[in-house]
Amino acid sequence: MIIMVLLKCFVGKRNSGRALEVVDELWRTGNVPSLIACTTLIEGLRRSARIDEALEVMERMLEEGLLSSSKGLELDGMAYTILVSGYSREGKKKEVKVVVDEMLDMGFIPDLATYNRFKSAIREALKDRFLEVKQDPTGSGLCFLTKYDILPGPNVILHFNGADVKLKSTNTFIRMDDETVCLAFSPSSGVGIYGNWAQINYLVGYDLDNKTVSFQPTDCTTS
Repeated sequence: MIIMVLLKCFVGKRNSGRALEVVDELWRTGNVPSLIACTTLIEGLRRSARIDEALEVMERMLEEGLLSSSKGLELDGMAYTILVSGYSREGKKKEVKVVVDEMLDMGFIPDLATYNRFKSAIREALKDRFLEVKQDPTGSGLCFLTKYDILPGPNVILHFNGADVKLKSTNTFIRMDDETVCLAFSPSSGVGIYGNWAQINYLVGYDLDNKTVSFQPTDCTTS
C-alpha cells in the first residue's frame, strides 16, 4: 500500500525518475512488484516522454519471469496499450508494430482500454481543426459536428504480420447525417474484427495456398 502511494505521488508529479527508483529497489531486494505498480511506473515513464525506459521495464518483467502466476504477477494488456500509445505519440511506427506484434503473440487482444487510447489519439490529432465533439449516436464513442468531411484524416495504420495498411479518411470516419461524422471503429471483446468499412476501396486478395491476405488500394466505383 505504501509503495503504491509513493508511486502514484511521483507519477502524479511527473517525477518518473523517483518512481523508477522505487521499483528498482523492490527488484534489488528480491521483492516482487505488483502488476499495478509496474503498470503505474510504465504510465509515468510514458507521460515523461521516457517511453524507451518504459519498454525496458516491460522487458525486465518478461526476462525475470515475473509474469507467471507462481510469482504472483500476471500481465494484462494495459501495459502494452500504454507502450503503443507512447510510441504512437512520438511517431515511432516501427516500435509500435513491434509492441503490437508482441502483444498479440502473448495472447492479448486490443480491448476497451486500447480503444480508448486510440480514440484519444484521434482527438489529439484533430485538435487543430477545432471540431466540436458531438454526443455519439452510434456507440463508437467519438463523433464530430461538421458538415464537411474530415480531410485529410489522421494517419491510421493497421499493422499485420508482413504488411501495413494505411487507411484513408473514408475508412476511418463514417458520415451519419448532414452534420455528424463518427469514428468508424468500436470496441469489442474477444476476437478483433477487421470491419467492412475499413475495407472500402481496397481490393482484398486471399491466397489460400500460401495462407496470406493482401490489400491493394482500389477505386471500387470504377470496378
